[in-house]
Amino acid sequence: TLSDKYKLSSEGTLEISNIQTEDSGRYTCVAQNIEGADTRVATIRVNGTLLDGTQVLKIYVKQAESHSILVSWKVNSNVMTSNLKWSSATMKIDNPHITYTARVPVDVHEYTFTHLQPSTDYEVCLTVSNIHQQ
Repeated sequence: TLSDKYKLSSEGTLEISNIQTEDSGRYTCVAQNIEGADTRVATIRVNGTLLDGTQVLKIYVKQAESHSILVSWKVNSNVMTSNLKWSSATMKIDNPHITYTARVPVDVHEYTFTHLQPSTDYEVCLTVSNIHQQ
């Protein structure tokens, strides 16, 4: 059910505000057109929040295919960002079938994971460092 916590953009992106560990679970996307319907299921596991409860980053699944997923992120506009200077971002995926880590350039805010297996759980971790955390 859509609410202030759950918003659906016009492009079909689900945004979960102030995500908490209780929001972990399976989310199903249903796409319909005159040709029929198709579904994709994403399992989201939230391990925790920042110590002060502030959500600095928002992470989105922009596109999910059978063997790849496009993940994007942006700084929350509700957070004072004038002092944030990103120096690096690292995307990591971990699964018995595939494990890799990719360093992402500072100005890039999306990453495509490829060579994934359908109907398989993956853990994706985004780590962003600012110039004071190195």
